[in-house]
Amino acid sequence: MIPQRQSRDAVEPWQHHGACVGRSPALFEPDDRGTPLPDAWDLARRICAGCPVREICLADALDPERRADFGMRGGLTPAERRAMRMA
Repeated sequence: MIPQRQSRDAVEPWQHHGACVGRSPALFEPDDRGTPLPDAWDLARRICAGCPVREICLADALDPERRADFGMRGGLTPAERRAMRMA
């Protein structure tokens, strides 16, 4: 179950348990203006793979109200999430 949001920018309690906590945001958003180099996502994908809240993070990123259009979320790139939404 995904926790209820208080505001669009509020930090959710589950986010404090992410494997990304304390890491540089640049690892998870290597280039928001275009398509990063293919290996730019590798480290972020490995970090997400072992994350205890990966599934919640992905569900949050796919939520139509949140629409996380940038950066690695739940182990998927923006292009991978767009493909999921279209399927």
